[in-house]
Amino acid sequence: MAAAIAVLALGLTAGAMREHASAAQVATAPTTGSTAAEPGSSYGTAIVLEGAKNEMSGIEAEHSYIVTHYPGWRQKVQALLDHDGRIYDRIEIVGPMGETKSLYFDITDWFGKLD
Repeated sequence: MAAAIAVLALGLTAGAMREHASAAQVATAPTTGSTAAEPGSSYGTAIVLEGAKNEMSGIEAEHSYIVTHYPGWRQKVQALLDHDGRIYDRIEIVGPMGETKSLYFDITDWFGKLD
């Protein structure tokens, strides 16, 4: 069984999202109310950001994905999670009417890379 390893519990604005750093706090396993078929709604449908080669470009790609696919939504909470040997960011976003959604990004390929 996979264990969550860390969480970023930051109420980040879109600009502060770029300043994301590795976390060292223990987290609990994620839950989601989204359907499994929706991109990013679960580990199994986690979004892979093609072209992200390091943490800086990966974080910017996450931000761009949210802005493009969820205009008017803002980031609320971000968690760094380990599941089945892969690393994920779970980002909770809040819509214009107060609705919330969790998006899972598979960041295994670029997490911890500086170059």
